[in-house]
Amino acid sequence: PLLIEMRLKRQDKNGRGATSPELRAGLFLIYGRVHHLMEDREEASDAFESAREYNGSDLRLVDEIALESAYLTYDFDQSAEHLHSLVEVCARIKSKQSDQKLIVLAHCYLGQAYLAKGDLFQAGKELRTAFGISRVLPAAQVYASYLPLALLALLHLNEGRMTLAAAMARDALNAVDEGAASRLAKGEALISSAYNVLPLIVLTRALTQQGLPTRALIAASVGYDQSLETFGDEHSLFRQALAARARALMNSHDYGTASQDYEQLLQIIE
Repeated sequence: PLLIEMRLKRQDKNGRGATSPELRAGLFLIYGRVHHLMEDREEASDAFESAREYNGSDLRLVDEIALESAYLTYDFDQSAEHLHSLVEVCARIKSKQSDQKLIVLAHCYLGQAYLAKGDLFQAGKELRTAFGISRVLPAAQVYASYLPLALLALLHLNEGRMTLAAAMARDALNAVDEGAASRLAKGEALISSAYNVLPLIVLTRALTQQGLPTRALIAASVGYDQSLETFGDEHSLFRQALAARARALMNSHDYGTASQDYEQLLQIIE
């Protein structure tokens, strides 16, 4: 709501229509995407519906709203029907070859859907295509540049390719904040970002599997702190960060602290 109010005031100062339907639609789209990331399905769904109602003749927004809505629906109800709907929306976006950022997101969302199904081959095809396109995006498109890297790191983790998973996780951190991976290795602070959480979880798990407990614990500690700060303790990524830290602690033979983490995790799950 604050973002919407600020944007509308800025439009007034610039002498343009403060009640532009496309402006409101775009803001509701941002609002919906944030609530999807926060795993608030109802709020996200309402926001996308509002975006659809406000949007006028902006065809790019039509496609973006359709993509976000289709992925939201599949993400919370992973049925074959909803996957088919997501595939159709993505195919329509890819066929237009217009907005490169949107094409990257379409490939990424399909990749995430196939990852959730356990179809690593198809997920890999989508995510590698997204990564290839994202390399020519301008630096300002942080999310579309970061997402293929973070998801490829997760893919490689699921494939058991720990060295590649760790490398991609570091690249994802650097996409958000240049030099972040190097600072992390030195024990220096990272900027607080929700985008850091998934790469840090993957990096922790990969380093743990590689038998590098000291490095794993550094990533685990930062991942835990940033997941709690940016998502809160009811989010699934916080549970994953907590589980990753517990495993890293156990592999470091710190059984007492690991036990405390596992107890906290069980309490959350219950």
